[in-house]
Amino acid sequence: MASPSPDDLVSRLPGLDPAVLKALDAQAQQALLAAIKAAEKQQDRDYADALDESLKHVPALLRKTIRKMITG
Repeated sequence: MASPSPDDLVSRLPGLDPAVLKALDAQAQQALLAAIKAAEKQQDRDYADALDESLKHVPALLRKTIRKMITG
């Protein structure tokens, strides 16, 4: 796998000093980017689970409409 660009990390972590991210070696950058991607996937799964759980409190006939309103 190609080494990520330091700019990839800077764009994903805008609150961090870019100099710190650019100072990491390629292996550390790759590990950090992989951790970020894993966290984003977990966050997406958690959001979907929470949405599904909350829709259990909505009458069945309205669930599809409410889901569309929430997710767009």
